Amino acid sequence: MKAFPKLIGLLILLMLFPTMLSAQQIFTANNYLGNRYMLSPSYGGIDEYTTVYVGYKREWANIETGPRTSYANAFFPSSENVWFGAQVISDQSDIFRNTQIHFSYIQHMQVGSEGFLDFSIWGTMLQNYINLAGVDIADVNDPLLMNSTEFNGTALNAGTSLMYRWREGAIGVNIPFLFQNKDAYSVGSNKNLFVINRHFVAYASYNFRVNYDLDFEPMLVYRSTTDVVSQIEATALFKYRDNYWAGITYKDIGKTMISLGAVFAYNFIINYSYEFATGADISQPAATHEFTVGFIFGKYTKKSRWRSYYGQAY
Repeated sequence: MKAFPKLIGLLILLMLFPTMLSAQQIFTANNYLGNRYMLSPSYGGIDEYTTVYVGYKREWANIETGPRTSYANAFFPSSENVWFGAQVISDQSDIFRNTQIHFSYIQHMQVGSEGFLDFSIWGTMLQNYINLAGVDIADVNDPLLMNSTEFNGTALNAGTSLMYRWREGAIGVNIPFLFQNKDAYSVGSNKNLFVINRHFVAYASYNFRVNYDLDFEPMLVYRSTTDVVSQIEATALFKYRDNYWAGITYKDIGKTMISLGAVFAYNFIINYSYEFATGADISQPAATHEFTVGFIFGKYTKKSRWRSYYGQAY
């Protein structure tokens, strides 16, 4: 446990990064209570099970052109302490579409007799697209838009995350984008319509055993973006025999989220989240729905490695 004070110092330093980082609003999954890889890739493989998730999020449900997001992610082991992850996100909002593909390397290390340090780093490719077909343009002679029906661009980025776990607690930081991309949508030599900035997420949780069947896990999540008010999410999550869970999340931006999830037949996961406005001044009061399903394939063993698994997940 000698490394613990140094680790806490590093985490505190990372938590100061929002003063140095800038960010834009990006897709944020609500179903991270049932798929924590979406909160931080450092979670990938901590329970030693290979898992695949697919999900769909519908924001502003009463608006036809509201954001729609489809995503899939998975993680699998290379060795006992090294895992690999992958994620694809397709985000569509009216004439805008953004696709992200990332591949992550995940390292789990034991610290002392009860602690674990989880580290991840990944590379991301972003494909951005604007469809101008059918859009009324006020100035048809605008040289930026003249003879253009679409804009698209590709950018590369990277991210990293660090988490410390002890007993039933966890504290971590996640920076999805380390670099600023100014050329995602480029027109000519120096005009850009879309910029990708850095992002920052910090979180902490602790699982309390209420009795033999019931667990209670409070969680705090802090998100920082440039030109957007920082966000704090406070969650109360209840778990029954680890196979059923229900959570309520309050977001200080004026929203509340209810999440329900379960594990069926040992290896099938389903999670649903419903988000609604509870603040009078919120700019978009429409509800948000998100569905996620997951499949557990098996547990890593030194004999089988990632090519072969045995038995049931739980």
